[in-house]
Amino acid sequence: MLESLNGYMILCEKMYIEGDKYAGAWNFGPDEKDLKTVEWIVKRLLSKIKPNKGYKIEKGKHPHEAKLLVLNPEKAKKELGWRNKWDLERALDKIAEWVNLYRSGEKPLDICVKQIKEYQEL
Repeated sequence: MLESLNGYMILCEKMYIEGDKYAGAWNFGPDEKDLKTVEWIVKRLLSKIKPNKGYKIEKGKHPHEAKLLVLNPEKAKKELGWRNKWDLERALDKIAEWVNLYRSGEKPLDICVKQIKEYQEL
């Protein structure tokens, strides 16, 4: 997702200019209002990708998977001035757009460049 890439680019610039002051662990994640379960995200994303074959949860024993994956981006917001430009719904739209355009024959680089330009314009 472009959100985290943007965060890492800001971090790299800060580290280049100011050095070790910014060394350490950083999280770039969604705002609290966009926290959803993994299942919700999968279902929503699959509803946007055409065609999709859906998914089913197999019965039986499985490795543990968290129902909700959460990152705390407050440090990045406070110390880097990083903010999400896209909410979750728009980010999922862009992921689906990428997949759908790719499946229709567009070149991956062209899709990436288009979406990066759109993102940078915000």
